[in-house]
Parts: sequence; structure tokens; C-alpha cells
Amino acid sequence: MAQIGLRSLSEECFYKAVPLPTTESFRDYSKVWHDIEVAGKQCFVKRSLSPIESVQWSPITHKAEYPAAGLANRLRNEKGAIDFVRKNTKIPVPNILFYIDEGDRVWLCTEKVEGITFHDVTNKEDQAKVIQQLDAFTEELASHRSPEIKGFALSPSFHFCNRKYNDDTHPMLFKHNFKHGYPLCHGDLSRDNVIVDPKTMEVKAIIDWEYCGYYPPEVDAPRYKEEWYSVVYPDGTAIDYDEYPARAIQRLDELSIGLKDWLKEKKRNGDGEAAKKLDEMMARYERSWEETKKKVQSGKQSAPSAATAQTSGDAKAKE
Repeated sequence: MAQIGLRSLSEECFYKAVPLPTTESFRDYSKVWHDIEVAGKQCFVKRSLSPIESVQWSPITHKAEYPAAGLANRLRNEKGAIDFVRKNTKIPVPNILFYIDEGDRVWLCTEKVEGITFHDVTNKEDQAKVIQQLDAFTEELASHRSPEIKGFALSPSFHFCNRKYNDDTHPMLFKHNFKHGYPLCHGDLSRDNVIVDPKTMEVKAIIDWEYCGYYPPEVDAPRYKEEWYSVVYPDGTAIDYDEYPARAIQRLDELSIGLKDWLKEKKRNGDGEAAKKLDEMMARYERSWEETKKKVQSGKQSAPSAATAQTSGDAKAKE
């Protein structure tokens, strides 16, 4: 995809003549954050780093290292998640002012929500008020279900499992749940991602939807209920925070499935397109197997002939 200059990028923005930021407010290994003003409104811009920008020099291997290929994919996922939540729920989310996808870089600009983070709320009674609202929001999210584990972009982005399931360039396949479905989850609902009114304790917005998707409960516990050292699941069970990633990965390992079995499940559920793809796959396997058998048989038939010729040659040499 051709690169777009800053001037043409600004012309694509929601407010047209928006000058894209040239200074950064914060940067990590994957993204750049900018604080800008659009039409008198304070806004927040996230941009994924391109592969060239994100290259790092490893002090251990002394080689250049590149982050996972899914950095831009996560912002695409956030855009899709915010759009879905805004349209299908009553959960407050920030307004998207503009979104630009350059292929290796993605820009997502949202209106800045006034308030404080739930992390900054120290009064226990106030905390209880916020948790009650968040419980209702997560319950509303969970009412939306899918038979597949998936996100809103190419493939799901698992926040706590990214050390193992971090290749966002290829779809990851897991067992279906046609009976109950997988609930829609925020994916990173910590207290830092909840903006509240400091006076009324009303939740003004839930932010950072990069990891949103349809997941098993083990992958997305409501971390807003406790401090960072522990995680409480919907059923009330609690585990140490350090145990959470391992438990999530274990569950995904149990559900991981190959393409053939994934198509078989969809075929059994009446998916005609999946049945067609499965039949085509099995036909390719059959052709490949037949070709292999022919090569093996051809090799077996030529071997005695070669041995006979060698024996005949030896006999003539003796004469």
C-alpha cells in the first residue's frame, strides 16, 4: 500500500484540516501516543509503529529484533470493538474522531474523556459504586456471544497470552462452542482503563479496547475488582495475579485445534461453506496420497531391474 503524506492524511480526518501531531506525549515498543486538539476538543491519538520504527537492538543477542506483527492489528481490533459496543450496548466508550489505516501503520483518534481513572479512586464506598457499574457492563458484554473465539480484526489479540499466542498475522483456530457460545470480553479491563466522574463516581467511559473479543472466561477475568496482585473470576474464585497468564494459556491450549477439525465442527453444525472447504481439502489430501503411492510403487519396480542388471554385468565380467 502506498504511503500517504501527513498533509493528505489530515485531509482524510473527520474534521478535514486536522494537522496530525509531530510531537509525542509517550512511546513504548509498539505505539506512539499524542495529545492534540481538534475543533476545540482535547483528543487522544494512538499510532502503531511501523516495522522500521519499532526495530530494537538486543543487548543479549546483539541482533536487531522486531516486535510481533500484530501491533497495527490491535488498533484495527479496537476500532471494530468500539464501533460494535457503541452500536449494540449502553456501555460508555470514547468517540472516534478519525481512523486511518496505512497498512503498516494505523492511526486511531478518540475524544479525550474528562475524569479520573478508577485506579485513582481510594474511598472504599466510591470503589463499590464503580464496581457495581462495571459488573453490569461486563454482564451486558457477556450477553453477546459467538460460537468462535475471535476478535474484530484478522485474529484475536490475547493480552495475557501474547508470549505464546502472539502471531496476529495468521488466524488462530480453537474449538467451537455452538451450545453456549463464548462471551464478549473487554480483554484488559483494569482500573486504569476506566474513566469516572470524580464527584459522582459515574463511569464516563471504558477505554483501551485493543484486546476485545469473544473468549473463554479464563482469558478475561474482571481485574477491576481487585488491586494488581490478585484476580477475581465471575464465579468468585480468586487467584494470584502471577498465576493468571498461565491459567489463560492452559485453557487456550486445551481449545487449540487444527484447520481440518475446525472445519469438521462447522460442517457438523450445518455450515455449507465449511463443508465445501473440507471436501476440497480432503480431495487434495487424497490426490497427494495417490501420487505418493505411485512414486513408491515406481521405486519398488525399478529396484529389481537395477539389481538384475548389476548381476548380469558381474556374470559377464567373470566370463
